[in-house]
Amino acid sequence: MNGLVRCPICADEYRWPDEPEIAVFNEETQDYDFVNVAAMPPDKRADLARGGYRLCPNPSQDTPPHFLPATFADYGPPIVIGLVGAAHSGKTHLLTAMIRQAYLNGLSPYGVTVTALDFRRHENFRKQFVETFERGGELAGTDVGVIEAADILLLRGPGGERPVAFFDVAGEDLESTNARNRATRFLVGATAVIFVHASEDAIDTGRSVAASENQSFQLAVARLRDRGLPAAIAVAKSDRLRFVPPPTAGCTAATNRPSTPTASAPRAATSTPTCTTPARAPPCTRTRRSPGARCTSCRPAAATPSGTRPPTARSAAASRTGSARSACSNPWSPSWR
Repeated sequence: MNGLVRCPICADEYRWPDEPEIAVFNEETQDYDFVNVAAMPPDKRADLARGGYRLCPNPSQDTPPHFLPATFADYGPPIVIGLVGAAHSGKTHLLTAMIRQAYLNGLSPYGVTVTALDFRRHENFRKQFVETFERGGELAGTDVGVIEAADILLLRGPGGERPVAFFDVAGEDLESTNARNRATRFLVGATAVIFVHASEDAIDTGRSVAASENQSFQLAVARLRDRGLPAAIAVAKSDRLRFVPPPTAGCTAATNRPSTPTASAPRAATSTPTCTTPARAPPCTRTRRSPGARCTSCRPAAATPSGTRPPTARSAAASRTGSARSACSNPWSPSWR
């Protein structure tokens, strides 16, 4: 890459430094050591640069000291992808799934391979998020005020080699109206945006109606409106949406549960088996004629052979177990296969 480089963290443009010092992170001191590579042979210098960093000069002097991979400017123009969404919308979960899929050769059909460009940053992301995701654990949310990229990868494909920086900042920062909020500075240099919206299940949100505004979307669109960036909208947590079938006779419309018995519609005798449908289907309120008959609330009852005796206590117990599984014809029932 020639010419100016835009830092994805502070959004300043500057000429990539050419001084012979490379910063190396010291795991013991948790700080950076600067190594002079001027006297090193080219191959040794290049090897150190692969795991080293360059200090961003931050010409505006408005951001705490931060570092970029020492090889960040050795490839094509960087791609900066930001995830935008409210707090708890699923941004971190989506990004974790995307990066994991990329490492499982999910981009190979397009001739693209993926590797880490910032090895230490990617290792931290893998341990904190990817491994937790693979164990089925709950992912921690992003802390407020984080300005660093979540991960920086290197993509190789038919179009060449390009760094890709992903930003996943806290929803509270994205909803902030503070014009000098450093956490959202990545939007200045973003080259693509993913808008993440969580499906609004009233049971999960505790609201009877959907929110009227998405503050994070509005503020981001206002800053990006005239730039014509590629954008995508991801609906997260769609597995929490549920289908509630319409109520049927004997069920209340609000809960899809059997209505309270009245004098005109007394509760069925406890000794008589009833249809056992799952909670998401309207439970039956009519009784079976016999253990082998079909549920009269789900489908018309099958013809009962003449001379069938009334169900006994033993046959009633059987209908609640094995016979009940084969008798109910409601397609929502677990027994309907």
